[in-house]
Amino acid sequence: MQKKKVGIIGGMGARAGMLLLKHVIEKSPAKTDQEFLEIVLHSNSVIPDRTRAILYNEPSPLPELLRSVALLNAQGVDLIVSACVTSYYYYEAMQLHSRAQLLHPVRLVARHILNTYGRRARVGILATSGTIQTGLFQDVLAREEISYVVLPPALQEDGFMQSVYMENGLKSAVICQNAKDRFFACIHYLKEQGVDVIIGGCTEVAIMADEVGPATPLINVLEVLAQEVVNQSYQEELVPSAAY
Repeated sequence: MQKKKVGIIGGMGARAGMLLLKHVIEKSPAKTDQEFLEIVLHSNSVIPDRTRAILYNEPSPLPELLRSVALLNAQGVDLIVSACVTSYYYYEAMQLHSRAQLLHPVRLVARHILNTYGRRARVGILATSGTIQTGLFQDVLAREEISYVVLPPALQEDGFMQSVYMENGLKSAVICQNAKDRFFACIHYLKEQGVDVIIGGCTEVAIMADEVGPATPLINVLEVLAQEVVNQSYQEELVPSAAY
């Protein structure tokens, strides 16, 4: 069986890299140990915060991201994925230094929306302030003429960003109820705006995906990435029909 070797840059936060690995395993068509993909996960916990670097000119994550790329280059991987959407602000520099193809989740999500919901879909974006301010999703959706809604500034900061970064927030080992309440206040706002689907544009959203429930269509970026990893890593005839 011909398979590609995959590299994952994790540690942003720690759960996101592990969840991405889990989704890749679950979506794989393997029937034996040997049929699963060979995957190298670098859980790089010393990468500086991406949003604070972008918005407040704090230490750049790029040197550490490139260290992860170099480590994966040395392992001879064929594909690289990062388990942090905001890190794709540095996509061009990472791809320049990578010997492997670096998959881009924002483009994959836009393709998924077009294929699943159509161009007339109204899309909510739930992402870090760094991702929102750089327009990573907005620019791609606008090019496809897909309408979108973002959170108002106060709710973006006091709701979503606090849910992620507060003590015992979504990046923490133990998540408190206050963080969950703030997160769901953001979900409620986007639903009130009449969106057809919400993009979980921060990989921490994936942690809450099971609690959001089927009544609120949510695009789990980690699942979209994982499906593309599987699609590109196995011979085509071995890959089942993709849900994403």
